[in-house]
Amino acid sequence: MKELMNQMFSIILRFILYEIFWSDKINITESKKGKAITALFGSLSIILCMSFPFASSSGFIYDLRYIPLVLITLYAGYEVCLLVSLIMFGYRYIIGGDGFYLSVIIMIFVIPFILFWVPRFRTCNPKKRVMMGVLVSFGVAVIDLIVSIAWIPDLFGKEIISYILLSIPFVTIGMAITISLIERIKQNNAIQQQLREAEKLKVVSQLASSIAHEVRNPLTVVRGFIQLFIEGNTTPDKRQQYSKIMLEELERAQFIIDDYLSFARPEIGRIEVIDVNSIVSNATNIMSSYATANGVDIVQNLDENLYLQADKRKLTQVIVNIAKNAVEAMPHSGTLEFRTETRNDEILIHIIDEGIGMSQEQIERLGFPFYSTKDKGTGLGMMVSFQIVRMMNGRIQVQSELGKGTQFSILLPRWKEGT
Repeated sequence: MKELMNQMFSIILRFILYEIFWSDKINITESKKGKAITALFGSLSIILCMSFPFASSSGFIYDLRYIPLVLITLYAGYEVCLLVSLIMFGYRYIIGGDGFYLSVIIMIFVIPFILFWVPRFRTCNPKKRVMMGVLVSFGVAVIDLIVSIAWIPDLFGKEIISYILLSIPFVTIGMAITISLIERIKQNNAIQQQLREAEKLKVVSQLASSIAHEVRNPLTVVRGFIQLFIEGNTTPDKRQQYSKIMLEELERAQFIIDDYLSFARPEIGRIEVIDVNSIVSNATNIMSSYATANGVDIVQNLDENLYLQADKRKLTQVIVNIAKNAVEAMPHSGTLEFRTETRNDEILIHIIDEGIGMSQEQIERLGFPFYSTKDKGTGLGMMVSFQIVRMMNGRIQVQSELGKGTQFSILLPRWKEGT
């Protein structure tokens, strides 16, 4: 019985590993790839059973090949069952011996019997599947016993019949354990899939809520001023002032929408060899008026001959986005420094401010949606920046200290001539 138990537990282990590593990644009933993989797995399992059988003292050889056949058929269906059966016939023919034709006769009765239960098995709940699997495996074992005795009545003495009868409880119990574990794994996979879908819906809900909140604020301002214009109680100077505010609010709404579009489609455009210092200088020019309006001085310390392959527009967007946050982190003026250097095979672009700084917890949350250190921020601008740099095979490092300032370092692969 030791060999019987070892073979039974090896079958259980193979099917559990299959369920864990493959079942939730392929469609075993509709996908051609899924059917092929399942047929291959079932065939290997049956071949292993047939390759390492166990024998009685009188020389009778027996194995549990019908257990993986039943499991594969119940879960994968007709096509996989027929393919696995053909492979089993072929391997049994290669093994040879007097029992080949007996195996064929047994399979003629076994296959229709198993296929009869397939549609019923698929519509059952997990508990009924266990019971049905036990019933089918018991039926297969009985068919095997009856056909064997009828085919060679003189060969099957009391010892062999008792041996087969003793194996039936092992087969049914092993089938019950295997199907129970398979169904439990399937339920866990289904729960995990539901959790992933719920998380996606949560993100979509947060995005929709955030868009509505962020866009509603400037539109509310514009609506209020339009109502004042309709009433006609405003002076020309006031109208000019209100019109300027309305344009600013509409631009803010446009920037918010652009941030969300960048978040949804952070695509890298044209990749070319660019001079890093020219990009930094361009970003500095873009930020100069905004920095001056906020009382911030800009300083540049740039190394020479720094080149990399990147999307010029996207890299400028990243630098400007970080620099804008740096300016806003210095409400009482300060200095914004742009510094470039090389380190090994990387180019480093440092953006250093003298602002309020961040805690370690705030640094760790940078790049996540809906997190921002600004009262009116969405966090998407920084997330887009992190995504763009990652798509350029780079990374962003942040060092900060509360009350002293922050240093953002953009690390990108350096371009060398000939690479």
